[in-house]
Amino acid sequence: MTARWAEALYLQWADIDGLLWMSRQRDRDHALLLFGDRVAGVLSGARVGPPLARNPVLRDAVMVAALRAGIDAD
Repeated sequence: MTARWAEALYLQWADIDGLLWMSRQRDRDHALLLFGDRVAGVLSGARVGPPLARNPVLRDAVMVAALRAGIDAD
């Protein structure tokens, strides 16, 4: 459903950079989706850490979060 909302917003309003909503999996947290072509000049693209393949601790944390959210990340 979120993807459909994002697509509708993207197509309807050219000045919208993304979508912020209350997470369904974690009802006290927010989720954020940014449209890459609309924020490219604002975000640096700099990495905040090594790639997941070289950081097993970070990779495990991402995998646990993905599985908890019902996402098959393998």
